[in-house]
Amino acid sequence: MKAKAVRMHAAHDLRLDEFELPEIAGDEVLVRVVSDSICHSTWKALEQGNAHKRVPENIAEHPVIVGHEICGDIVEVGSKLEGRYPEGARFTVQPAIAHPAVKDGFGAPGYTFEYFGGDTTYGIIPREVMEQECLMPLADDVPYYAGSLCEPFACVAAAFRAAHRRVDETHRYESGVKVGGTLALLGACGPMGLAAIEYALHGDYVPGRILVTDLDDSKIDHARAAYADDAKRLGIDLRFVNPKEGDEVVGNVFGWDSCDDVIVMVPFSPVFEQGLRLLAPGGCLNAFAGPSDKSASTTVNVYDLHYSEYNLFGSSASNAADLRHTIDLITKGRIDPAPMITHVGGLDAAADATERQTEIGGGKKLIYTHLEMELTALRDMPKAAGKGGVYAALAPVLEKNGFIWSPEAERVVLSHVDAR
Repeated sequence: MKAKAVRMHAAHDLRLDEFELPEIAGDEVLVRVVSDSICHSTWKALEQGNAHKRVPENIAEHPVIVGHEICGDIVEVGSKLEGRYPEGARFTVQPAIAHPAVKDGFGAPGYTFEYFGGDTTYGIIPREVMEQECLMPLADDVPYYAGSLCEPFACVAAAFRAAHRRVDETHRYESGVKVGGTLALLGACGPMGLAAIEYALHGDYVPGRILVTDLDDSKIDHARAAYADDAKRLGIDLRFVNPKEGDEVVGNVFGWDSCDDVIVMVPFSPVFEQGLRLLAPGGCLNAFAGPSDKSASTTVNVYDLHYSEYNLFGSSASNAADLRHTIDLITKGRIDPAPMITHVGGLDAAADATERQTEIGGGKKLIYTHLEMELTALRDMPKAAGKGGVYAALAPVLEKNGFIWSPEAERVVLSHVDAR
């Protein structure tokens, strides 16, 4: 079977290739990938090439398919797996694979495998993924875009669960963002920040007050439009502020030393330091965003750390349990990751979108792998409608829904895929 995929051949070398897939082995699964959302971690891998801890050394000879936020359909199940996974079922994948057969014992689709990643039309899920039971079936009514966003959303859910604080003098700790407390999400109107707002409003650890900061007014406007009314309906005090107006505007929202939990969603030391000033005694700060610079550092007041009993840690990874939890929330309709999506395009747009993520800005870039379409901001779709085809069909659907992605918008895309 022929596949078309975006593959990494070296650092800063992404190519849209067409190639022949081999026959699957008995412990492998052939899949049709339908959607993949682009992650900033893929950009980091592209910067490093085979120096990346999850990328094999031999990618010049055996390039890897990029993309790990995957959703699609199971096409064929190997003989050793028959009966475990129904052909035709929808699926997503937990990408963190701990297995001795991969580089340094830890790999992932999108980084490690020659025939499996998100930015492809078809792929072969290898035995390493199957042995770790990281193939996750989805209900047929879960949209493909939601399946692709399960993995990034699971990372946010894991971060909320990983928060911790001492609750009594017996040194007993409880886990989770403080229910009914005050939460600060700093640098949080990008894709993962939007997921954090969604989870804070509808997940298992709902605060009473939420402060969200970002330096981009257009991102703040998108987040406010997506979540302000919902927060008001739920009785949650949700505030947005742009720190470029001055550091004091952040502290003036709920007050310095007021936040039970702080999640820093951008990898910049000044934002981390701001989070420390917001942290209440006994509070918990999560450095969620991982810096690319290994020398990135900051100053922590050890006096405050000791006497205020701060809990400082970093957590942004998910596991299979986190993904199952997220799938359950999406299936039950408790959360909808659609506001994370700000751009959509076809496989032909994936390489450029991956390389220019920081330049493009916005939230998640959603790729439909069987579609030919320029990467287009959802709010720009009416201007693009003059091109006809899928652009013209999407424009009225998006306008009607406030430029938020939806199952209806996905059906429009898939109808144009089928028409090709």
